[in-house]
Amino acid sequence: MRSDDLADLFLKHPILQPFVTALIGMIPNCAASVAIAEMYLRGAISYGSTISGLASGCGMGSLVLFRENKNLRDTLIILGYLLLSSVSAGILIQWLYG
Repeated sequence: MRSDDLADLFLKHPILQPFVTALIGMIPNCAASVAIAEMYLRGAISYGSTISGLASGCGMGSLVLFRENKNLRDTLIILGYLLLSSVSAGILIQWLYG
């Protein structure tokens, strides 16, 4: 998927922006953060969505967590909390400053 296609998706569904950007932000590399920042600079996503995506980024930490933590359920709960808090922060910022 090209970045232009992704920008079109965001412009058509602004209410889903914090959810989608948080999921993109959880991809374990810095390219996801760069893509989120570029979409914000182009005006494709809101500031709250940018915060949501960047806050959910844990770099390579998620890969280390999957490798070192033997309890898959606990790992998924931790990542779920990360996703929930990031989306909540993005929605709150979008609502306050949108």
